[in-house]
Amino acid sequence: MGAVLVPLFLLVPILAKYIHLQHKGEQMARASAWQATVHKDYGVPERARMERLLMARHFAPANEPVRSTVPAAPSPRSPVPGVFLNTFSNQPLLRRADVQLGRYANRGAPGFMDDVLDMAESFPGEFPPNDKGLVETRVNINPQNLRTIDGRPAVYLAPFDTINLRMESHQMLLADAWNAAGAGKGESPHPRSVLAQVRTLVPSSYLDGVLPDWKIPDVIPVVGVLDNLDIGHIEPDVVPKPRLEPYAPRR
Repeated sequence: MGAVLVPLFLLVPILAKYIHLQHKGEQMARASAWQATVHKDYGVPERARMERLLMARHFAPANEPVRSTVPAAPSPRSPVPGVFLNTFSNQPLLRRADVQLGRYANRGAPGFMDDVLDMAESFPGEFPPNDKGLVETRVNINPQNLRTIDGRPAVYLAPFDTINLRMESHQMLLADAWNAAGAGKGESPHPRSVLAQVRTLVPSSYLDGVLPDWKIPDVIPVVGVLDNLDIGHIEPDVVPKPRLEPYAPRR
């Protein structure tokens, strides 16, 4: 009876840790995909740099401050901190080299919409700002095999002593933060700004500042009241005005 219960008693916490690592991999894959949507020039962050950032944000101790800077690269052989990531024999279940960012790319979306965007690139202006937008990322987590306290394989827990477990989390994200550069202003706004995008979709915007200062009646039949009409002028409203109003006082 003991030959059955003891291995079962040791393996139940290990299986919970495996599930925990699988969830961590999914979180890291999702985080790296969203990080790529706002990267400069529609690329993806450097792989090694992104790996260190993911490790710092998803495997750091609970009392570690959250920093925007990327930490220095520790030894790949060093164990991932945390008592939860140790085994029953106090051997590390996961080393830093066991967590890897696999495929990491930002490419064009397949299918009909990609063909439509290819045609839109011939339009004047900056629309669409990105001919890619489909981010693919894979995170590989390879836990250590179970060993005894002296580092030998735990043969009494076979096959977990030689299982060479491999976990892969795959994330596909179709997104593009077109207005990441702000509202835009001036004659040459940033290509990723709202103003640069709207100019392509509104042909009259190219008349801004070109037409003479015409005197247009305030009221035109059928059309109605015209207030400060400025043909071609675009003024993006980043935050709707109702959102800027103060909250009602509490009673």
